[in-house]
Amino acid sequence: GQAARRVLALIEAAPLLPFTAGLAMEEDAFDSAQGSSEAKALRHVFLSERRAARCEAKDQKPVEIPDRLAIIGGGALALRIVVLALDHGFGVDWGLGSADQRSAAMAKLDDVLSHAVASGRLSEPERAARRSRVVAGEGMAVGLAARLVIVAERGHGPLLAKGAICVTAAPGAIDRVGLRFAPSAYGPRAVEVICGPRAAASERSAARSLARRFGLTPIVVNSAGPSVAAQLAEAVQRGADGLIDQGADPYAVDAALAEWGWSLGPFQARDRIGLASFSEAERAGGARNWSATLLRAGRRGRIAGRGFYRWTNTGPERDAGLLSVLDSVRPAQPIPAESIRRILVGAMANEGLRILDAGMVPRASDLDVIAVLALGFPRDRGGPMRAASDIGLLAVKTALERLEHPDTGFWMPHPGWVP
Repeated sequence: GQAARRVLALIEAAPLLPFTAGLAMEEDAFDSAQGSSEAKALRHVFLSERRAARCEAKDQKPVEIPDRLAIIGGGALALRIVVLALDHGFGVDWGLGSADQRSAAMAKLDDVLSHAVASGRLSEPERAARRSRVVAGEGMAVGLAARLVIVAERGHGPLLAKGAICVTAAPGAIDRVGLRFAPSAYGPRAVEVICGPRAAASERSAARSLARRFGLTPIVVNSAGPSVAAQLAEAVQRGADGLIDQGADPYAVDAALAEWGWSLGPFQARDRIGLASFSEAERAGGARNWSATLLRAGRRGRIAGRGFYRWTNTGPERDAGLLSVLDSVRPAQPIPAESIRRILVGAMANEGLRILDAGMVPRASDLDVIAVLALGFPRDRGGPMRAASDIGLLAVKTALERLEHPDTGFWMPHPGWVP
């Protein structure tokens, strides 16, 4: 960023300039950096995080979180939460199905912990200590002895002890309280506390306290199940597919965002998560879901070695074969990097206005915090709502209006756009 370049310039100048001249140069650099758009965006995110953290009712006493949790489910989400709990000192009673399912789940956990040792993130004694804090139990029954139960798999209604709190992490409807974790590909530092229509104040407080114990920033969202991060992520993915429909090179799309500071572009993110997770997302009016197209061509993402990228031991590489697949369906048409960023920021901000209309969060700044902490949006751009303002509301709205694309309902500017 500009600040880093200025620091380097000051270091280079230090042995060459007289002391007073160096101080003057430093003062000028400070004033310029303080007034830059990046500095203003960073201050915006910092203040927005503090604002989002103050939403707890003043008269609500913090709920004490037990040191042992019950986690129900045997899938990837449950495993992720088990590992997260162990990393932060919890003991875990893991509710699984048959004896074979319990053995398979524990084997996967052993693989994760062993990989952490091999990569240097854990020592062998630390691995053994974490492993000793897990007890695999039978199905729903583990909830009977727990004060806090996390349901991480659909279709389960746990048996609860009197006074126990149940937090739903599995996708689907939420009646009381839940947690929504963003995909691990983004390295999320926040989790959404989903407050359903029947959420009690004690449940809401417990979910927030649990998120903090997990080392994550809790963002309260009023919803019967949908997640803000998921909707913003889907908007950028749907917008990215629209750009390919228009002829864009997916590598150029990812590169345009990387140049801007968002290191994990939409197509690399898809490959990391797996194209199957995106293949049934809505596309209207003749627009294509390109994940579905690639799946039919045998490309499943990083796990299969090929998706939008070719994946090797050193990471993702461009794949000439991909462009052949795309160009056989639609003609290539280069789109400038600035236009790519304007369109995708516009798609996210447009979805953000819909989210605000639905009452899921009270402030546009909450959307920025979720995008930065859960989706890796560049912090020095301030989030999609702030970035749209910095680019220019009229310019972004005009870019959406002028986009000739069949998915018209998605691209239509929300009435809340007021340049």
